[in-house]
Amino acid sequence: MKPLRQIAQNLRSEIDLILPTANTDKITLLYIDDEPLNLRAFKGVFRRSNFNILTATNLEDAFKLLSTNKVHILFTDYEMPITKGDE
Repeated sequence: MKPLRQIAQNLRSEIDLILPTANTDKITLLYIDDEPLNLRAFKGVFRRSNFNILTATNLEDAFKLLSTNKVHILFTDYEMPITKGDE
């Protein structure tokens, strides 16, 4: 298993390739996970990046964030207590 730091560096490189850098909007990432420790780790990995990081512990909160924010990339935990991440 790759260390989280290496995964984050790879992810940042991939995002740089996918999204245009000329855009003046800050790139917004939304991560949905029912585990607060995972959410804190995700924020920590990207704390020095130029990304706007949003997190939610459930899909209801995620939909609220999606309704008020322009989210460019969404990450989700698949196994959550009430619903699956792909719903």
